[in-house]
Amino acid sequence: MEVEIIERSDNRMRFLLSGVTPAMANALRRVLISEIPKMAIDELIIYENTSALYDEQIALRMALIPIKADIRVYYFPEECRCGGKGCSLCQVIFTLDEVGPKTVYSGDLKSSDPEVKIVSPKIPIVKLKEGQRIRLEAIARLGTGKKHAKWQCAVACGYKNLPRISVSQECNLCERCIEACPRGVLRESGGKIELFNPADCTMCKLCVDSCEREALKLEFDESKFVFQFESDGSMKTDEMVVEAVNILKDKVEELTKILEGL
Repeated sequence: MEVEIIERSDNRMRFLLSGVTPAMANALRRVLISEIPKMAIDELIIYENTSALYDEQIALRMALIPIKADIRVYYFPEECRCGGKGCSLCQVIFTLDEVGPKTVYSGDLKSSDPEVKIVSPKIPIVKLKEGQRIRLEAIARLGTGKKHAKWQCAVACGYKNLPRISVSQECNLCERCIEACPRGVLRESGGKIELFNPADCTMCKLCVDSCEREALKLEFDESKFVFQFESDGSMKTDEMVVEAVNILKDKVEELTKILEGL
């Protein structure tokens, strides 16, 4: 297996995955979406809410606020020595106490752990009018996207096979295919047409349709995948890939032990 980084930032990654089967590429996608641990608000204790929104609506909005935390520091509630009752090893408490008139934002939440932070401070929670108040405690716990989408840190996660082009001797270098390509990924080089940026090709096949001599053939490379995903900000993309690979490795080792015991 080979990996070539095409684009990388804290919130977005695109890379070329070579020498793997579709099953392995899909396994990586599924782990990124559903099995990477993430901290998210899981419970609210509302002491006062005189805003226009019901308590349930406040809870829904707050659950989807991305939280940045070091997942290695905390335990899943069911694995914690407190037995899931709640302690500083398995949960973080955010407090909120605001009086109108104002718009309450995610940045108004105050964390019991200074290392656990809200990713974006400008996510609106509720608008308060004069005299309205909201006072609550929000309990954040570790979880995975397999249980609920609020614990999903990878979004817009997917892959496609890498396109490849072949040009027959019927090509007369009229360059109509180059003009027809909406992504500009074709060019003439050394007396032939080539696909110089295949990762950006959408397989629309307008280039093929524009060739009157039918000299072009566009198809997928079954062993290469252009993989891309985004992070909600709770983890950096490179950290997510490493975590996903480690989870896959643990799953393979566990399956190997089961098979050896048969």
